[in-house]
Amino acid sequence: MPLDLASYRDGVVSLQFYGDFSLVQLRAFYLPFFVSQGFIEIGDSQEAATEATHLFARGNERLTVELQARKSTNRARVDLRFQR
Repeated sequence: MPLDLASYRDGVVSLQFYGDFSLVQLRAFYLPFFVSQGFIEIGDSQEAATEATHLFARGNERLTVELQARKSTNRARVDLRFQR
């Protein structure tokens, strides 16, 4: 999945991709990576047609992964929020 833009602001890392990526593809690419790094999914995920939010934990670390797939703009975005 080629990365087109990365930014950091107010504790949020934002990764943006141009292309026709679906929410299913983003989930299949990112969620197994965080599980392989020792994170476990906690709580219920929130999901809509083009957006999903997943909460992960590892020890005292917390990670929020927000996935967005916008068909209208042909753009996908992943936001990562990390807390200790």
